Amino acid sequence: MEDLAVAAKIILFVSIVNVWFFRASRGTQWRAGNAGNMKEEFKVYGLSETMMYSVGFLKVLSAIGLVVSIWFHALAIPAVSYTHLRVH
Repeated sequence: MEDLAVAAKIILFVSIVNVWFFRASRGTQWRAGNAGNMKEEFKVYGLSETMMYSVGFLKVLSAIGLVVSIWFHALAIPAVSYTHLRVH
């Protein structure tokens, strides 16, 4: 079961990095409206470029956390849940 969790974390990491670093400037079949890249897609949703970079930063940071959690298991638990479990 642990091997499955590790594989899932690696797949998620690679997928997120792929979308935010290698496919951000390309059109894909999953882009909203007629968006040809990530910036245009965020505009379709009425979101700013700053929001795009903020979301991207948080997603990539989370993906890095997932990979690091392979060795440091405490990072796999979301901070809010971890705090909630420790208080109770």
